[in-house]
Amino acid sequence: MKLETLKDLYIHELKDLYSAEKQIIKALPKMVKAATNKQLAAGFEEHFEQTKEHVARLEKILTSHDESTRGPKCEGMEGLLKEGEEMIEEDAEDGWLWLRPDIRQVTGGSGWCAVTSDYLDRRIRYRQKVNQVGQVRDQRRG
Repeated sequence: MKLETLKDLYIHELKDLYSAEKQIIKALPKMVKAATNKQLAAGFEEHFEQTKEHVARLEKILTSHDESTRGPKCEGMEGLLKEGEEMIEEDAEDGWLWLRPDIRQVTGGSGWCAVTSDYLDRRIRYRQKVNQVGQVRDQRRG
């Protein structure tokens, strides 16, 4: 995908976030199982539920832009999760697990996407209002 416009970049970042969230969904059950502390395991379970909501939200946003969820794999998240798996295999203490992967730390994309999303939403709403005013004007003339 060529990134020629602000919207292209926005969609690219959304797909990257989607990839990262999907990878987290696959990893969190392993993290729950590896955690020996009940509170930590409960935290991972809660994060798992929240992440499923994030995925659903990203799917909805991408669909609203007539875009699929397909895109390149988020390599940043892949690297973090690989490192986490290595720690689990080494039977590490729970200490490393509190550094749970967080998409905002990996890509820095959430903040950028939120700002861009707000900007695009305002532009879309403005265009809709302009169209509504035009329709009302046309109805009055007609």
